[in-house]
Amino acid sequence: MALMKFREPNQVKWQGSRPAHNGTQFYGRGYQAGVGDEIVYTVPVGKTAFLTYCYLTYRMGAAQATYALMASYTDGAVLDRYILNYFVNSISTGTTSTPLTYPIEIPENYTIRVITDNVNLGVEGVAWGWIE
Repeated sequence: MALMKFREPNQVKWQGSRPAHNGTQFYGRGYQAGVGDEIVYTVPVGKTAFLTYCYLTYRMGAAQATYALMASYTDGAVLDRYILNYFVNSISTGTTSTPLTYPIEIPENYTIRVITDNVNLGVEGVAWGWIE
């Protein structure tokens, strides 16, 4: 087995999958209160992002069934795939996360967004991985 070399100085703190790579870490964060979506991270032109970990922190202000979502979108704002969703049905605050078994590849100009369709829900989405 070949020796894995990491370029990041904080490799001990890395969460999610940790393959050897020639990229640079990225971290994105976005907050959406009420109905709508907010960009968490946009993949730079000429790069590909490899998402390895993400989480949603939510706060529900009224007892209504709804979802907190994180998804990726094409550069034309068309839904590419759902990454993480969480069902919320009561007045509560919490966090849900997912370490990915394998990285999700996201092409240049695509965005990772946090989404809510409920006026009583606030959601913060955080995502990280690396870009090459």
